[in-house]
This record gives sequence, C-alpha cells and structure tokens, in this order.
Amino acid sequence: SQRAMLAASTRLLLPPMRPSTLTLLVIATMASPTCSLSLNTPAAHQQAMATARTLSRHRSVQLQVTVDIRTFLPVLPCIDSQAKGERVLQIDGGSPSDLLWFPDRSQLLFISDGAQYSWSAAEGLAPLAATAARVRSHAGVGAAQLVSLCESGLMRLDLDSGVTTDIAGGSSRARSLVGLGGGRLLTLEADNSDKWSVTLVQSGAADAVLLSGLPPLLGACVSADEDFLFISTESGVLRASVDLSTPRAAAPAPFFSPSSGAPGALATDTQGNVYVCTAEGVVVCDDSGDEALCVRTPSAPSAIGFGGSALAALFIGCGDAVWRITANVQGVSSVPSEELQKRINKQVGAGDFRHAGW
Repeated sequence: SQRAMLAASTRLLLPPMRPSTLTLLVIATMASPTCSLSLNTPAAHQQAMATARTLSRHRSVQLQVTVDIRTFLPVLPCIDSQAKGERVLQIDGGSPSDLLWFPDRSQLLFISDGAQYSWSAAEGLAPLAATAARVRSHAGVGAAQLVSLCESGLMRLDLDSGVTTDIAGGSSRARSLVGLGGGRLLTLEADNSDKWSVTLVQSGAADAVLLSGLPPLLGACVSADEDFLFISTESGVLRASVDLSTPRAAAPAPFFSPSSGAPGALATDTQGNVYVCTAEGVVVCDDSGDEALCVRTPSAPSAIGFGGSALAALFIGCGDAVWRITANVQGVSSVPSEELQKRINKQVGAGDFRHAGW
C-alpha cells in the first residue's frame, strides 16, 4: 500500500522489488552554480581565459542515486542512500578526466580534450595554462607539485610559482599516470603490439617494470597501504599484490567484473572499498570484490576521485560535467597535505597521542 501511495503521489511507475535487493531512488533537484567553457573552436584555449571569469549560470539539475544492497552491511555504507548530488562544473563539448584534488589549495584539477583546468568553490573554473602541448594524464606528487604526461615526456609544474621543468624517467609509450606517496609514479605503457605494462618511476632509481604483457588498461589505482594495485581491462578489474620497496608484483587475479560493459577509471578509500566506473554508474566493491552499492549517474562516468574536506567528497566526471557527492569515508589520494602533517607533528611534539591511529 505504501508503494501504491508513493506511485500515485509522485506519478512514477515503480518496478517490482526483488526480495534480495533494496532499491532506494533519490532525485535531488537544486539550483546549482554551473561554470561552463566551450571547447568547440581552435582558439578555445585563449578564449577560455576570458570566458571562465565571466560565464556562470544557475540550472535546475537532477542526479539519481540508487543504492542496491546486495550484501549485508553491518556498518554505515560508504555513501548514504539519501546523499544529494551536486553538479559543480560543466565543460561544453568536453569530457573531464583524471580528477585530482589538492587539499591544501582546495582545488580540483582535471583534463578535458588534452587541456588542463582547475576548479575551486572560491574561484570557479579556469584553464591551467601550464603548457601548450596536449596532456595525456597527470598526477600529484606534492602539496603543490603536478606531474603531467605530454607527448614529449613528463613535466613538473609548481602550482604556487607556475614554474615548469622537464623531469627524467618514464617512457614515450606511457599513456597514463598513477600518483603514489613519496613523489613516486606508476606509468601505464603500451608497446607497438598493444601489450601494456605498469612501471614504477621514482627519483634516484631506475624505472622498474612491475607488470608486463597485459591487455589494454582502462584505469588503475592503488590501495591505501599501497600493497595492492587495481587495474581495469576490457574483461574486468584485476588485483595484484605489490611490494614497491623491492619493487615487484604478483600476477594479477580477477577482482570484479561489471554486469555490462567494461570498467573504466578506479578509486579507493581507506576502508578498502574500490570504486569502479561502469556503464550503469559508479559501482562500489568491498575488499573481496563483492558489490556493495551503485551510484547511478545521468550517463556513463569517465572519471572519479576523492577530494574536499578530509577527502570525504566523491567527484565523478560524467558527460561534460563533474558531480560531487558526500561520502562517509575518507578517500585515498597521492597528494599530501602539509597543513595536516603540521598539525600531526605539533600534537606529537606536545605529547598528544590522541590521533596516533592516523
């Protein structure tokens, strides 16, 4: 009777409920500030400098958040079923990828059509005029240090000073980057026969190939303790045990396969959950590869990453926009926070060990 009343009051036809699945549908409608840039002209990069400062509009937007509970959850889910999605920016004609949050700057960086952009709640959307070359991927290696993968190789940008320098390491075959702690990087590379490999790049040491002979890689991330590497392939997500101090990696094993389509970009949180971009949205798996919930998006997501205060906001690149949803967990990021480290050092120096578990 409650379902009948809900259907009548909302004029929605609800499908039959499966006994093993609880489905909650939340449609959040709000007036959200939307920044927009057009990328449809050859002079888009020059025009964007002026456009980003002036173009702003408000729209009524909708984001559907559907939670399919397929396993028993003894604790609070990583994303609440009633979480409200907010569209924070839009790139007309673009497709945001490589979402990267810098906590001390409260700034989100991403790539669209080979160009880099930044967004913050205070300053809005603006192009990151660091290089005229097309950027394939980027990763954070310091509180204000950005490494970009261009066709010519790797380039480091100091976000505070704006100074760029070429850095050694990596390969011309690299297609994507994954940031690690301590300023290290993983590069995903493809050879002429389309066999892929994963290589560790670190200062003061020779590049080390961790995995090779892989099928095309569509995404990658590491666990919070950097003991596991997750990679997306057309057949599903694989997990490999890694020892970055050696460095070496075990053969990857199947971890998760979406019900339809191939997985894409990946992310993890400090609780061991893995976030997978799929055709139906962002599927969240526990550390065993079992599905916990799915965040359904207006179209198939292309990028994902954690940011915001305490890394408790999940950013999702979807179509020509980036959405933000509040999470109940802390995400994993390679970008360190100097401000947080200063607070920890101050507490330890004063003999305050209440946060020793950090």
